[in-house]
Amino acid sequence: MAVGVPLSWTAYRFRCINQKDSNMKKILFALAACALVSTAALAQPMPPRHGPGPGYDRPHHRPHKVWVPAHREHGRMVRGHYDYR
Repeated sequence: MAVGVPLSWTAYRFRCINQKDSNMKKILFALAACALVSTAALAQPMPPRHGPGPGYDRPHHRPHKVWVPAHREHGRMVRGHYDYR
């Protein structure tokens, strides 16, 4: 087809319809890809929770010496002492 020749109305409509259809296919393909990626991301296991509440496991720590003031145990008076906690 020559460059400067105007298109007939039917040829113009045919080109425009095909162009719109092509763009719509690209958009639908992109949406399907996004849905697939988001579904795959949601299927992954959740990361561990941090903070107080149910299901929260405190990290293991090395026990350290703590001063425990005088108190009663089983009705008897106990002097102040160090305890590992």
